[in-house]
Amino acid sequence: MPVTKRGNSFEGSVHHKSKRIRQSFPSKQEAENWVIHQKAAIASGKPLQSNTVMGTRTWGDLLEATYNRYWRDAKSESTLRRNAEAVVAFFGLTNPVGGIMQEQIDSLILNFEGKGNSNATVNRKLAALSKMLHFAFDRGWLQELPKIEKKREPKGRIRWLTFEEEDALVAKFRELERDDMADLIIVLVDSGLRVGEALSLEWRDVTEGAITIWENKSDHPRSIPMTKRVQLIFEERRTRGIEKPFCMVKQTTFNHIWEYVRSLLGLARDKQFVPHALRHTCASRLVQAEVPLLEVKEILGHKAIQMTMRYAHLAPKNLTNAISKLER
Repeated sequence: MPVTKRGNSFEGSVHHKSKRIRQSFPSKQEAENWVIHQKAAIASGKPLQSNTVMGTRTWGDLLEATYNRYWRDAKSESTLRRNAEAVVAFFGLTNPVGGIMQEQIDSLILNFEGKGNSNATVNRKLAALSKMLHFAFDRGWLQELPKIEKKREPKGRIRWLTFEEEDALVAKFRELERDDMADLIIVLVDSGLRVGEALSLEWRDVTEGAITIWENKSDHPRSIPMTKRVQLIFEERRTRGIEKPFCMVKQTTFNHIWEYVRSLLGLARDKQFVPHALRHTCASRLVQAEVPLLEVKEILGHKAIQMTMRYAHLAPKNLTNAISKLER
């Protein structure tokens, strides 16, 4: 890559029509990115562009504009911004947005992979890039949208708890005098709530035998009927006069105690034995009980049925009944 360090800056250079074109940047990455763009322009017969000609909208401008429009106050605000910042750091905060090339996106992916990012992590950052580019295109900052191909992600194994594991887990939490957390575990297993959803509950959300979730990842409110043991837990907690159902549980503390209990149960090496496995447990038990997938989708609050389909293979009885139709 024709990039040279010049004092505190980096100079990128390309040759075109017997002329050497140079430009300085504050970082090596920005200089390399500029060279890639210029070479791609030469190869495609497009005119070379300097930062000034390409426009005044920089990647820093795009980051802030997209953040203010879509990500500010979002549930995963910090994560969304962090992913976008990783993208902008590659392209250069002060570099112009216009004229992004496919080769630059390829280099971006290679850069993330070189840092040890998993396919899933790369895809989250590419999603941030896609959101920003669509924002720029809709506002005329870009003349065309480059294609973004996501990395293939392994589906992995779905870990759920057996009834014996659930009983042992709850018992250990109670032995440690963490009854609030033991109650939380039971509610999560019987409702399919995410940990964050359960901890955000207010008493007005627990009424008439159902739990109502107003804000979630899919922005789709849902009501979940309560099992008898969940109703008893909430009734007992309400009589104690606590401000919110699980106001005494902090997620960081819950995760810490979970790790300790996991080791007590001899499951320290089972890295999938995490709090989110309680949500998997709810879904798995529903599917194994032959509850239709569309109903499971509504209970879990999945935005798309594809998310629920991950559990479809856990209903072997349905397959057996289907294959039986082939008998002669």
